[in-house]
Amino acid sequence: MNDNYPGVAAIVINSRGGHMFKECMESLKKQRYPGPVEVVVMENLDKKKTIGKCWNEAVKQATTDLCVFIGDDDTVNAEYIFVLVSTLLEAEKSVNQVAGVSSFCTVFDGKNEGYTNKTPTGMFYRKHLLEHPFDESLKKLVDRKYIDKISDKGFAYIISPFYYGYRYRQHTGKTAGRYNIQSDNEIAKTDIYAVYDHNHFIDPIIEEWKKEGYNVKKNDQVQPKYLAGAKLVWCEFAGQNAQVVADSDLPGKKVVRLHAYEAFGKYLNEIKYNRFDKVVFVSDYIREYCENRVGKIENAVTIPNGVDLTKFKIPDKGKKRNNKIAVAGYLANKKGSHVLLMLANEFPGFEFHVIGSFQERDVYDLFERKRPANLTLYPWTSDLNAFFTDKSYILNTSPRESQGMAVMEGMAAGLKPLVYDWVGAEKIYTRDGVWKSVDELSSLLHSDYWFPEEYRRFIKRNYSFEIMKRRYMKLTKELI
Repeated sequence: MNDNYPGVAAIVINSRGGHMFKECMESLKKQRYPGPVEVVVMENLDKKKTIGKCWNEAVKQATTDLCVFIGDDDTVNAEYIFVLVSTLLEAEKSVNQVAGVSSFCTVFDGKNEGYTNKTPTGMFYRKHLLEHPFDESLKKLVDRKYIDKISDKGFAYIISPFYYGYRYRQHTGKTAGRYNIQSDNEIAKTDIYAVYDHNHFIDPIIEEWKKEGYNVKKNDQVQPKYLAGAKLVWCEFAGQNAQVVADSDLPGKKVVRLHAYEAFGKYLNEIKYNRFDKVVFVSDYIREYCENRVGKIENAVTIPNGVDLTKFKIPDKGKKRNNKIAVAGYLANKKGSHVLLMLANEFPGFEFHVIGSFQERDVYDLFERKRPANLTLYPWTSDLNAFFTDKSYILNTSPRESQGMAVMEGMAAGLKPLVYDWVGAEKIYTRDGVWKSVDELSSLLHSDYWFPEEYRRFIKRNYSFEIMKRRYMKLTKELI
């Protein structure tokens, strides 16, 4: 749970019961929202209370900042609350007195369904609802009258112009009435909108897009104005942002790029990959793993990450072999950091030079207490090439990787790879760079095979950024 997101109460009047009410409740249980969510159910099977009265009573019972109202025969997508809150918070940066927000809805009658620019009952600030309660004399269309009323009082009501996350069961064909939809100048026109969980991998591609003349916007949270105005929406990492984009009907194309991190995380089976125009994997192994679990992804392609060879080089005077082993990246359980300590103890004749940052307290504590004398820790630096200059080997102890970018960058600087035999490693690295036992690692360390120029040529020939850049630009041109 994330305290940076306001709490939301999902309010439902149970006036029908049965399977429709159950479906409604199930959809609320599946909400993927990082803040606190509570469900407030007003029992009204005898229908003695009006909708307005039920809603007012539920608002008083709620303990959150926001209240969203869901029909007991309707359902919502898993990201419904998240999208509404994101839209609301973004709107408040430029719009005064925002009282509420909603999206468009998908109308269905049990047989057919379709997208429509009708708005369901929305989300409102609880404080506002307490100060301006619903009309308790009304038995229907309470939300329409309420939005008309608050609009007349000068309060803004925002509509997300792209999201159809509310499934409205067709009755009278009427949903919320008057509203203030985002105007054209609030829809930010751009060629490419990149939304990322981590920007380290996407930034070099963004720079190439700009060189090609594309207008690019980027940030780490979905912003509706860019989704609505972009020709191409690019999701870097298949996480929560990608879920929102997948479930959104947008005017432009959609791409998600999936790394190893998400393949083994909670989002793998929760994203609708067929809603993207392209799903980019960074390795065939990760693609195979994902498709074995979610089924064939017809729109998938594999484009590895590329190494910028301008940032890594072999010293002009060449390299002399020594006993220095480099390790670069996060220090964490998922990186096999405990194996690193074991190997340092197994090979006291070698120096282990480790540059990175700790991600977990237990790993930090382990290194504090158990680090041998031949293992030296360094703070992270953006100039890895300088760190690699006097080293002869680059070690990887991870149980899984998509490629192992730190290893590839070390190879570009002339270091011999020492890669643990995670699944897929032998398909990427040559056999004389992969080990699966201490004995095999010892053989690699003491082998006469040590050729810095060859390691660099391997990266230049197979994994240079220049090669991958051309593939990404080709993909971009095909889409927009």
